[in-house]
Amino acid sequence: MISYTPTYGRVANLSCTDAEMLEWQGQREADGQDSDVCRPVLQSDVAGNAYPIGCASPTMVVTGEPR
Repeated sequence: MISYTPTYGRVANLSCTDAEMLEWQGQREADGQDSDVCRPVLQSDVAGNAYPIGCASPTMVVTGEPR
């Protein structure tokens, strides 16, 4: 589910949801391990070829009333 690239570091599989990535990060943090991971950001050209242009990291966002 997670692979490593020299450019972006740990990269999640494109089929992973943000929730799965956040859960993976939570488990790693609970074990005292590094939890950096990102999702590749792809762009396609007019010929339909897709290539990576960056990497985005999911973050937990809480909105609404305080709990």
